[in-house]
Amino acid sequence: MGAAAMNQSGGVVMRLRVAILMVVPMLALAGQVQKSPPPPNETKAPAKPAKKTGWGRGSSAAAKAAPAKAGQAPVVIPAGAEEIRPNTFRHRDEKGRTWIYRRTPFGIAKFEEKKVSTDAAASSAGITAIEQGENIKFVRRTPFGETVWTRKKTELSAEEQQALERSRKAEPAAKAGGKAQNR
Repeated sequence: MGAAAMNQSGGVVMRLRVAILMVVPMLALAGQVQKSPPPPNETKAPAKPAKKTGWGRGSSAAAKAAPAKAGQAPVVIPAGAEEIRPNTFRHRDEKGRTWIYRRTPFGIAKFEEKKVSTDAAASSAGITAIEQGENIKFVRRTPFGETVWTRKKTELSAEEQQALERSRKAEPAAKAGGKAQNR
C-alpha cells in the first residue's frame, strides 16, 4: 500500500469515529424520551409559594411566621420609629429608654441603645505620662504589652492632655505617701 491509500483509509476511520461520537449522545437522549409517564393515580403535591425573607421595606413575613416565645408577643417595629440605616430603626418608649430595632433574616431583633462615652478622661484612663523636658513620654498597657510614644508638650491631643494632668495630680500624692512610709 502506498501513502495515498493510507491517507484514504485513515480519513475513513476518522469519519467513523466522529459519526459514532455524534450518534451515541442521540441514542442516550432517545432512551430518556421513551420513558413512560407516571400512572395517573400518583400525583405530586402542589408547589408551595416562596416565603418572603423580610429584608424588604414592607412588613416582615419571617417575623410574622416565627412562633413567639412562651408568654411573649412577637417583636414588631413601632409605627413612630425613625429609620437610622437601612433595616435599622430607633424608637423611644414611654419610660424614656431608647430601643434599636433591626430586621434580620431570622426576624426582628430588639436591643437597648447604649451611649458610647466620648469623654477624653474615660479613654485616657490607662495612660501614664512621664515628663522628659520638652517631651512627654506616654505608656499604655495593653494585653499585648506596653505601647510607648512621645510627644512635644505643644502637640498634645485632648486624650494625652488629660493623661498628663492626671499624672501630675498623682505625683504629689505618691510622694506624700512615700514620705509617710519613711517616718
